[in-house]
Amino acid sequence: PLDYEKYFQDKALQWLRQRLPSLKKEELKELITQQTEEIPRGQQILARAKESGQMPLLLTGRVQLNGLLYPAGTLLGEVNALADLQVSREMVSVGPVRILPISLDSYRELLKRHKLLKKRISWLKDCDHLRTFPMLQYGLSDDQLISLLKKSERISLKKNQPVLLPENTLGILEVGEVQFLVGNKNLKVTEKTVLGLSNKLGKPFSWKEQTVKKTQVLCLPAENLLQAPGVRWFLQRAYQDYHFQLS
Repeated sequence: PLDYEKYFQDKALQWLRQRLPSLKKEELKELITQQTEEIPRGQQILARAKESGQMPLLLTGRVQLNGLLYPAGTLLGEVNALADLQVSREMVSVGPVRILPISLDSYRELLKRHKLLKKRISWLKDCDHLRTFPMLQYGLSDDQLISLLKKSERISLKKNQPVLLPENTLGILEVGEVQFLVGNKNLKVTEKTVLGLSNKLGKPFSWKEQTVKKTQVLCLPAENLLQAPGVRWFLQRAYQDYHFQLS
């Protein structure tokens, strides 16, 4: 018969190795010392974990925070726990979920030993910034976002310039205003809009993009984004919306 506990602990180790690929498997195994727990739907997770000095690794299901869904493989509340910040907002289980409690002290000490603690906190805070963009609110884990960040590039453009993104990227408008142009039609867009989508989904309809004022664009690898089903769905919806308004 299948040993479910061993299965979940093996899965936890797999996610920890993805999260911290520079660390040895044996070191990460030392974090897996407790039994997994099943938590019913609608339960608050972080306050209970903080009281017991634990940090939950989400193994199955999803949790919600401020309308954003966090998928399996997420260390819940990691940035607040590592930075020793107060839990100001709760994560709630959307359905039944299974977690593996990990000792916060052990995890923090492991990161310190490898001089990763400050870097990890910085990356996670950047993830919180990325999650303010609608495109990136669809089921990406912290480590998927960190992977995007490591391959990202910011560009600044002057007023009335064509928007030319680096090859194989999509852009998120962080500051400024851009207009999409097709014939005698135009559509002005502002912060948090996706740029560069015109030629990325294999669709025949296309448009030009030009700045209206000075702008800053965060460029992210298109291939990584399109591989995430939730993000791809969002991009297809955005493309259809632009097409409707410009045609």
